[in-house]
Amino acid sequence: MNINGINKNRAAITEFNGLKIRNNAGNSEFVDMENIDSHEYPYFSTRRKNYYLNKGAYGIGNQNVSDDMHGWCAYDTDLYYAIKLGNNFQIEKLAKDGNVYVVIDNATMQSKSAISSDTNWKNYNRIMVVMGGDIVIYPDWIKYNIKTGSTISLNKKITLDPNAIDETTKYIYLFASTENGDEYAHYESGHTMELTHGAYTSSDTGYFHSGEAQTRAKSSDRYYFEFKGEGDAKEGKIYKYYNSTSMWMPQDDYTTLAIHYRLLGYNSLDACRQGFKEKEIELGKEINLPINVSGFSHTFKGKLNGDLNLFKVVIDGYYVEFIFKGVNVWNTTFSVRGEPQTANIYEVLQQSRYDVTTSYSQDNLMNLEIKNVLYNDLDFIVQEGNRLFACSSNKHEIYASKLGDPSIWKQFIGISTDSYAATIGSPGKFTGAAVFNNTPIFFKENCIHRVTGNTPASYNISYDYYDGIKDGCSNSIVRVGNYLIYYSKGGFVYYTGNQPERIDRQLGDKRFKNIFAGEKEGHYIAAVVEQETNKTYLLDYDMDLNQWYKHQDYNPRTFRIINVSNDLYTFHKELCDDDLQHTFITCIGRNLNESPYATAEDDFKWYAESGWLIKEGTNKKYITKMLFKMHLDPDAEISISFKYDYNDEWEEVRTISNTDDYPKTEIISIIPQRCETMQYKIEGKGNVIIYSITYDISEGSEY
Repeated sequence: MNINGINKNRAAITEFNGLKIRNNAGNSEFVDMENIDSHEYPYFSTRRKNYYLNKGAYGIGNQNVSDDMHGWCAYDTDLYYAIKLGNNFQIEKLAKDGNVYVVIDNATMQSKSAISSDTNWKNYNRIMVVMGGDIVIYPDWIKYNIKTGSTISLNKKITLDPNAIDETTKYIYLFASTENGDEYAHYESGHTMELTHGAYTSSDTGYFHSGEAQTRAKSSDRYYFEFKGEGDAKEGKIYKYYNSTSMWMPQDDYTTLAIHYRLLGYNSLDACRQGFKEKEIELGKEINLPINVSGFSHTFKGKLNGDLNLFKVVIDGYYVEFIFKGVNVWNTTFSVRGEPQTANIYEVLQQSRYDVTTSYSQDNLMNLEIKNVLYNDLDFIVQEGNRLFACSSNKHEIYASKLGDPSIWKQFIGISTDSYAATIGSPGKFTGAAVFNNTPIFFKENCIHRVTGNTPASYNISYDYYDGIKDGCSNSIVRVGNYLIYYSKGGFVYYTGNQPERIDRQLGDKRFKNIFAGEKEGHYIAAVVEQETNKTYLLDYDMDLNQWYKHQDYNPRTFRIINVSNDLYTFHKELCDDDLQHTFITCIGRNLNESPYATAEDDFKWYAESGWLIKEGTNKKYITKMLFKMHLDPDAEISISFKYDYNDEWEEVRTISNTDDYPKTEIISIIPQRCETMQYKIEGKGNVIIYSITYDISEGSEY
């Protein structure tokens, strides 16, 4: 009789992978874990230590940082954010040295904010976006200059001060002008002018039609110009005579509204100039600012009320001159008639200038207001190409600000620096925004919009009906290498400009909400909340390996993840020995380990649960012995447990620790129970690396 020996095999796990929360998780994959990462791949290793900021107002044990902090943005090595502390609302800077500075205090916020009249203004969620050397804060429409520390209101509002009106003095003049604000037939002592009405030399024949009411004037040393109207028209077109071509050419219409600086609420010219500087209106420069003029009850209110183009602002003597482009208030009817004659220019000036104040009362002037128009219902704002791009769910629109000017959103005069607005036909609300490969991208849950082109005239908005960002997960979108990663209704995806691809198959059926994410050394780090259980933890996705890992979270949870320079910060609360929740700021990774303002966290607990071993095949296989080869840092400890044949109870079989003051390499030999399937669980404290797990397999009969 022949007796066959038992077949024995040896296998080894030398490459350890990440999470795989599925029934087919293999020997080298884990169905659950905490505080494991891939930095020692292919070995199994605990994650690197994080570093606490321990200096400054928000160091360890300080409770001042609220979950309410919002509107954050990073500039160089500093973090800026909006925060409400008690009755104060302010903008703060967390510097790299751990100190916190108030950069815009409560009083300044209230005085500069475009929404300060709203009693609820402190409670709005802020959006903060970097544009060049400035931070723009919405919906306050405040611009903070990082270099100078100056705070400017982008709501360029200029209102007449009715208390400054002295009705015995003429404060407002309205007249046709050049683009620089010079009146035609500008008065200068000793200058004279030839005036002609309705009579022309033969050289003009063929260009002008006979019978037109015209006034032509020549200033002895300035220029030729003409005011031309049809029949009995009360206004005319301005022409200029060019000697080089011997032709009359029509000129652009400009009208100047000259207002005494006191009427604008300034008590001196210096205060007036400073006021315009604070409003970022550079005097004497072309600004092409779209403004709205209202309450103008003069005869010419039809021309001066409504949305206009403020071309330039200049100061001439005691008057601030607002020069409007495209507005014509010129009257072609003069008191000088008949044959060509000479007259003092001042007489012509008196005929051409409208003294507005004489027809005004103090009450009428109270409604005269000049302001630029800003949006107040934006959902997301991003910066690209020295413009801000924004979207509005309420209006189903996408916008772009004027080139280089975040205060101008409604300038549409046909030039390359114009602002831009377009209505979007897709349904639903916007759920997020980002810039990728120099392209502003706006997401809805089921649609992605890309704004391509270089100027407003060439902008094109494409519609891709792909999975966009899940509602409530706008903070999940992060660029990692050449990919955008975000959380959609279907799960985590990466996006390169084409159809998004799922990257979270290993996470099984888990669904998440309220995600905050950041990037660290090619890893996507996300603080998640499970949809059904509300469990919170950090997920770590290694883009190169396509592997997921899980880190511990804090109590109650990480409430912000923010990239600042090359560092990734988490803001979280922990229950401390005084039974109070204290706020901690932690840097993920190793960049701060030499900083005098950072302290490495203590040794932490970790664990990992394997998938089921020896499930495949029809023969009765079982593991007879397992060998664990590992590295242990000083004071590190490790415990190994097993679970057999789908039993719910873990059985601890071995615990070791390194009591020496130097690292050690250990090999642990374990003989598990005979079973059909089994799992192993490794847990411990301190830094541990497992190089390999070797196991012997015996094969029984088929029965």
